[in-house]
Amino acid sequence: MVADPEGERLLGVQVVGDSATELVHLGQLALQNGATVESFIDNIFNFPTYAEAYRIAALDILGQVAKRQSAKAA
Repeated sequence: MVADPEGERLLGVQVVGDSATELVHLGQLALQNGATVESFIDNIFNFPTYAEAYRIAALDILGQVAKRQSAKAA
């Protein structure tokens, strides 16, 4: 997942691997409907599944944003 620098707006999705054809449509739907990174965190994904990678990626984006913000504050 690619998001704006604030980690709010979803800008794009890349999916590579064996199950890419099963996953790419989720990103496409999210982009078409203006989904935010938070929307992937707030939704429930079956576990363990490949689709849960979207939620993990969203959590990673927010973690990167938090690190940048704390570095700026220091």
